Amino acid sequence: MENIKKNIREGEPHLELLEMIIPLLIGKNSNGEDKYIDLAAISLLMVSYSRDNQLTEVISRLLQLNSYYKEKNYIIATSKIIQQNQHINNDVVFLKDDPGKSTVKSRLHLLKRVQREIKKREKVADKQELPHQFLIIDDVWDLVTAKPQSVGLSLMSILLDGVTVKVHTILASGLSYRNLLQQLIQINPSLNIELERRFGKPIPKQMNVLGTELIFSPDDLIFLKEVGDMEMKRFFR
Repeated sequence: MENIKKNIREGEPHLELLEMIIPLLIGKNSNGEDKYIDLAAISLLMVSYSRDNQLTEVISRLLQLNSYYKEKNYIIATSKIIQQNQHINNDVVFLKDDPGKSTVKSRLHLLKRVQREIKKREKVADKQELPHQFLIIDDVWDLVTAKPQSVGLSLMSILLDGVTVKVHTILASGLSYRNLLQQLIQINPSLNIELERRFGKPIPKQMNVLGTELIFSPDDLIFLKEVGDMEMKRFFR
């Protein structure tokens, strides 16, 4: 954050960066200029990665930004991802590879905690400025296929309700998100009703309708597709 502020003072970034609240560096454009996205303006970010270090880099930058604001995050990941980050403060962490804690019950407990945070924020949203918080999940497919079904229902509730109270979700996976939403609906048919209420008919069939895609290829090319974009934009590491 201090480096970003220094760059702003020196007049290096474009006006676009000056207007960002939580600027996350994702790569460089063809001119070698840094490319940022504003996480404060993204309710759902879907990160597809080919190697663990690509995801670790994104999470590290995010946690560094949010630690500057001293805000709490909710994280579901492996110890390998967590141990490589130096900015874990008062974050609530679920380690998938911890035999004593990596149960569906404890995972559901974390999601329920996020839902309670959302409900608490809804009660005061019109009275005070809310800080930005993040739910980070790697790998999201583990949650989708988990039982009981309430795990998937809790996740979708967070995706749909969190956006209005500045609770953002970052889903990470080494697999494609193409059939993620359909899989959620197949496991939890009641989601059809909720999606229809939010979006009308026909309901969305793909997750990219709900959020921004950030894809890291094996050869370190970076592709970005924001909500409303017809094509992906290419950047470099």
